[in-house]
Amino acid sequence: MRLTLHTLPTIENISHIITGEAASNASNINFKGLLLVTALLLWCSAAAWSQPLENVLQLLDKTIEQSAGIDSAYVRSIEKLKQTPAQDAAERYQKNRKIFLKYQYFNADSALMYTDRNIALASEMDREDLLAESMLFKVDVLARCGIFSESRALLDMVRKPQSPELLELYYMTYYNMNQFMMEYLIDTNYNIQYERSKRAYADSILMTSSPESFVYITVMADRLIVDKNDFDSVRAYLQERLDRYQLSEREYSILNSLLAYNCYQNGYPQQEQESLAISAISDIKGSVKENMSLRMLSRECMQQKDVERANKYLSKSFADATFYSSRLRNNQAAVLLPLIADAYQSEQAHRTRQLIWMLVIIGVLAVILAVALVVIIKQLARLSTSHKQLRQAKEEAERVNNSLEEVNRKLGELNRQLLEANTVKYNFGESFSYTDFRLIKAK
Repeated sequence: MRLTLHTLPTIENISHIITGEAASNASNINFKGLLLVTALLLWCSAAAWSQPLENVLQLLDKTIEQSAGIDSAYVRSIEKLKQTPAQDAAERYQKNRKIFLKYQYFNADSALMYTDRNIALASEMDREDLLAESMLFKVDVLARCGIFSESRALLDMVRKPQSPELLELYYMTYYNMNQFMMEYLIDTNYNIQYERSKRAYADSILMTSSPESFVYITVMADRLIVDKNDFDSVRAYLQERLDRYQLSEREYSILNSLLAYNCYQNGYPQQEQESLAISAISDIKGSVKENMSLRMLSRECMQQKDVERANKYLSKSFADATFYSSRLRNNQAAVLLPLIADAYQSEQAHRTRQLIWMLVIIGVLAVILAVALVVIIKQLARLSTSHKQLRQAKEEAERVNNSLEEVNRKLGELNRQLLEANTVKYNFGESFSYTDFRLIKAK
């Protein structure tokens, strides 16, 4: 399994995209449109990077949650290795060497115990090469723990080996020793002295080691980053060699940390965080407790105001350093603790201010709501009174209507009676008129 850094947009690529299609009709390009396209491309580039970074950070968070199970499986593999039989001193030496390599970046105390056993076995077998190897291994572990006086004294006792493999280990031990001293004395004038010494041993490694060896690759990458400062070429150099290793291998973690250093030197903070996260994932999956990627990622998260993740990663880094017994890494992590505390206090103060403003807004809204409720209650009271008056008016209207209906009924009855009277009168009048006419005619 591999996690790789995505291809970065460069100024040359952006210029090529902008000018490629416009070369044929450059005279028709509007300058404002060009600026808009450039801004859009840069925005798209930033947006494209934000999601992959968040995905890797989420994967790192999940891996941290699984770290206890990963470490348990790693310890079981060591215990299984311890059960392998070894007959003579040479076999015991090789068995102890394998166990040491398991402990080298996992637990310093156990690693030192097995180097001491192999120093005794090498002396017993009178093998100067094995003695030098075991002493160099012990020096490396002591230096990683920050025990510089004892490690330097032991290193001075090692005679310069003749074999290419041991010579590379010899130079790399001095190289790492000076690197750790630089980190320990980073804010002092002694830092320059150890930097010069480190460069001298880097020159020796580059002259004597095979260009295909991992030691050569790491030293050359560091030299290219510091001296050449060519982001694209260094990235290509590291990516090409990264494919040789797998996630959880120490080499994979180191190459990704070098990719992060390259991004840091050239101003790509998001890409730096992604490479550091990948390196940290590889360290956790490989049960590497002597690490620095988590601590550096914590610093970057803090600068991005992601205090929660910064604290999580620093706590994990601090726990790893304590488990390994690395005074150097503990001191480096301790430097960030006050910054994390300050960031938490600032965030807490910010949240407190937000809470106060929310309470003020809630209070204002509560007052507005109370006034609205009073108004509504008054309006409801008025509406109830209006309804009552309307109901009374309706009832009065019904009573008047009933009275009018009774009057109408009586008028109807009177009209009927008058109609009957008129009819009788008419009939009587007709009869009277006919009788009178006959009487007059008879006369």
